Amino acid sequence: MTNINAIALPTAANGTNLGPVFGDLQGAVAATIIGKDSTGYLVQHYWVTATGDTIKFDVAHLKPSAVTPPGASAPAADLAAVRWGDYIAHIVGGTGKYANATGSLDTFGLADFTNLTLVLRYRGQVCYQ
Repeated sequence: MTNINAIALPTAANGTNLGPVFGDLQGAVAATIIGKDSTGYLVQHYWVTATGDTIKFDVAHLKPSAVTPPGASAPAADLAAVRWGDYIAHIVGGTGKYANATGSLDTFGLADFTNLTLVLRYRGQVCYQ
């Protein structure tokens, strides 16, 4: 669960999302859109667990889907859905118990660009050395 553009970047069109994480990897996450291609966005994640360890990620590729609200005839420009399989972040190490970790997290949820909120659910596997 993050606030979109919680940390505004004065020299970039996109700021950094920031928010808490719940579940097995509880702590905090930040994500910055660092680019765009023909199918979506390139996103760099920053993750700190509640115990102070960090989890490092490769750049993830987000392929958002348009959302048509109930009763509307067209998709809303300010809403984007994230389906399972369309936003996978690959783990490439970290600190503490994640120093040599690998694995991936798959997410799904919804972004609301009017209210600047994003809620995602994650699943995946972390492999420890």
